[in-house]
Amino acid sequence: MFRRLIALVTLVCFVSVVTGCHTARGVPKDEVNERELGSIESVVMKDGAIYKFAVGQGQGATILGDTVSGTLTDGRYKEIPLEDVQTVYVSHFDP
Repeated sequence: MFRRLIALVTLVCFVSVVTGCHTARGVPKDEVNERELGSIESVVMKDGAIYKFAVGQGQGATILGDTVSGTLTDGRYKEIPLEDVQTVYVSHFDP
């Protein structure tokens, strides 16, 4: 009986961690350097183009100086000048 109780508690904890919610939120370009960002998921350019970055396990985009750089979902590496970016979308894990 005690083993089943421990297994049930462990299962409930595991499921709650695995099913946590990932949310993406837009950060205006003007606030990018003022905030600590999560994982950069995508950027929207001033001309309306959208670039989606691969996220997870060491991938994802970073901001170095005035450039957003990272691997796109199609595998290409892309460097984007921050002056051409309108909005940066970052993802956060909400347990």
